[in-house]
Amino acid sequence: MGSGHSAHISINLDRAVPLFYSGESVSGSVNVNITEGHIKVDEVFIVLNGEAGYTTTRTVQNTNGSTHTQTDYHTRCFFSEKKVLDSPGLDKKELEYHSGQYSWRFDIPLAPHLPPTINESNKYPRVRY
Repeated sequence: MGSGHSAHISINLDRAVPLFYSGESVSGSVNVNITEGHIKVDEVFIVLNGEAGYTTTRTVQNTNGSTHTQTDYHTRCFFSEKKVLDSPGLDKKELEYHSGQYSWRFDIPLAPHLPPTINESNKYPRVRY
């Protein structure tokens, strides 16, 4: 929705600091400003992903026979939740939005077994939602 210049999409969290613990909810709003024309979509949704980032190291042999340690960076998705924000009724196949501003609230609970956020930019290990 809005991959061109006709719409601007922003996602605003209810928290200023995006730090989350298991059992809490990630909540906020999705805001769309359609600046020209209209847009037709099958549904409006948001997907919350939880990912863990970690590093591994290995010894690599250079062409001259010397060795060095190389760090590899990995990311694994461990949680994904789709929340439908708007969908057509039974009598419609798609939604149509005309020029204007639209907003949808979302609230996605984190299951009790999930790890808390550990997120410092470009530092590992990390957990992000």
